[in-house]
Amino acid sequence: MALVIELLTKAANQGHVRAHYSIGFIYFLGSGVAQDYKKAVQWTQKAADQGFSDAQFQLGTMYYNGDGVVLDYKKAVRWFRKAADQGSASAQVNLGEMYNKGKGVAQNYDEAARLFRKAGDQGLDTAQFFLANTFFYGEGAAQDYKKAEQWYRKAAHQDFPMAQLYLGTMYADGKGVAQDHKKAVWWFRKAADQGYANAQYSLGNKYLHGEGVTEDNIEAERWFRKAADQSLDTAQYNLGIMYHEGRGVAQDYKEAVRWFRKAADQGFASAQSSLGIMYRDGMGVAQDLNEALLFLSAAEAQGDEEAGEFRKEVEAALCRTSSECPSLEAPSPSKCTCCGRGADSTVKLKPCPRCKGPIYCGKDCQKEHWKKGHKESCIQK
Repeated sequence: MALVIELLTKAANQGHVRAHYSIGFIYFLGSGVAQDYKKAVQWTQKAADQGFSDAQFQLGTMYYNGDGVVLDYKKAVRWFRKAADQGSASAQVNLGEMYNKGKGVAQNYDEAARLFRKAGDQGLDTAQFFLANTFFYGEGAAQDYKKAEQWYRKAAHQDFPMAQLYLGTMYADGKGVAQDHKKAVWWFRKAADQGYANAQYSLGNKYLHGEGVTEDNIEAERWFRKAADQSLDTAQYNLGIMYHEGRGVAQDYKEAVRWFRKAADQGFASAQSSLGIMYRDGMGVAQDLNEALLFLSAAEAQGDEEAGEFRKEVEAALCRTSSECPSLEAPSPSKCTCCGRGADSTVKLKPCPRCKGPIYCGKDCQKEHWKKGHKESCIQK
């Protein structure tokens, strides 16, 4: 590799702009040399300053991630724009995401959609997926499920797993297409076979409920486990239910507790409630009403009303056996799931209105978290 660097350096000194970029990329990857982001920036900057679009895109990415430079979204936008103006589809989609999220620029869904379309028309799967989202959610374009389906399909045919999951979900829900659970299963399986945890979970649900496939608890458990092993909280919870009920596996309360705990530790309200009940009843764990109270209160704080009723029962039981009764008020949620903002006199945190899981300080954070991936888990609940 030392010889390669030497030859590329000679070429760079002779004015070959691609050589500058190539040296920078080698240092960025640490391919055959010690990884050195600062050297990567120096060489990439030389190529970017000469108008080389690949280098401009790479430099924008380094400013976005803070690799070898101080993280700076405005500079990331500037370099993405230079590359995008030269027709770089990757830069167009990244710049579109900056507008979509309001990072380094004022949030502008219309401009994001315009850039996604430019990149999508070049066949970039990520851009096609993001453009589909603009039609699905009605942000940057009028809500149009049929157009969303068309763009999800373009990306899905390029084996983009998130697009395959969304397309499957549209078939499952009958949005933009006639409801067809078999086609939903087909697309879920395409994404699941690529290891996409949310699709594995969705496929497991189809087997669990016998939608589009013959009901099969063993297959449901198998797909839930694949997703659970990737730390997907909804799959961990469902796997716990399978062990609790003995569906697809031998009934095992200890295993149920183990999987409920994994999901509960990620803040999944249903798992917190279930774990609280296991402690209340001494199933798979030694009975512990204080632990039960802790987990039921945590679930209630996220809007789980049933957990709140169970909490009151546990508190009453504790009062009968102790001279010191716990507070009858459930703790309030403390931080927004999306931005981490705490509750105060001007901000009231509210749970997701659909699944009652994550909590938000406002609609903007709710939308942001939805787009970041909460949709995949929320739509299944």
